[in-house]
Amino acid sequence: MQMRSDEVHAMLDLETLAVCPWAIILSVGAVAFRPNGEIVDKFYRNVDPKSCMDIGLIADPNVAEWWAHPDREEARKAFNTDKRPILDVIDEFGTWFNRNGCSRVWGHGASFDIPIWETACRFGKKPFPWHFKYVRDTRTVFDMADVEFSALKKEGAYHNALDDAINQTKALTDCLQALEVLS
Repeated sequence: MQMRSDEVHAMLDLETLAVCPWAIILSVGAVAFRPNGEIVDKFYRNVDPKSCMDIGLIADPNVAEWWAHPDREEARKAFNTDKRPILDVIDEFGTWFNRNGCSRVWGHGASFDIPIWETACRFGKKPFPWHFKYVRDTRTVFDMADVEFSALKKEGAYHNALDDAINQTKALTDCLQALEVLS
């Protein structure tokens, strides 16, 4: 596997009210980056949960209860301001992704962030900006590099979508360099 170190990729992270593909999205964080570790741009939006319900996305009461735990207060504060309609956020993210010339999109796990985003786009009758063959998963790379992501030191607020995207990007680019897959 070889990857050009000068192309731009995107790391997508979501905070949600469920863990299924049709989850209500609370916030969207993304980082445009080069595989050599350079961060090109950042994106963060809070989403109005009602606008998600309006297109058919759902909440799981167990996840809402999980968010209520006192340890998550800092993260909750971050997505409780400037809430925007999901359809506007989908459009803004697509513009951001394309403006930065992102060639691939990464999520932390094959079954969470990207499938939830794609479902929100489908439910909202909006396109997502990437081609299906350019979707990537950080956990596979972490396994290949024998890195335990949960054991790594992280910066920022845990469960803040932008902080998580930044931490995932840093860990991923370190692994890509260690695996010597950049050209």
